[in-house]
Amino acid sequence: TGSFSRSAVNNNAGAKSPLAQFVCGWIVGFVLLFLTPVFANVPFNALGAIVVVSVASLVEFEQAIYLFKVNKLDLCCWLASCFGTLFYSVE
Repeated sequence: TGSFSRSAVNNNAGAKSPLAQFVCGWIVGFVLLFLTPVFANVPFNALGAIVVVSVASLVEFEQAIYLFKVNKLDLCCWLASCFGTLFYSVE
């Protein structure tokens, strides 16, 4: 979920070029190397909420409404892929 949430943050920030992802990667590396002790005591619930809020903007609910109006089978596929991604573990 790391790269997915970084892409969501870049998208919300209006990033248009691959340079933004490069800068974001360097910032994440810096934080991991030097600021990890600061975040060591943050509860997992708070960290999960940060990821959920940043990724929630990538889900296009307007697309689901459109699929509901146009083709119910495509809506079922859309819902299955969303819920499968959310609740099915790769391991």
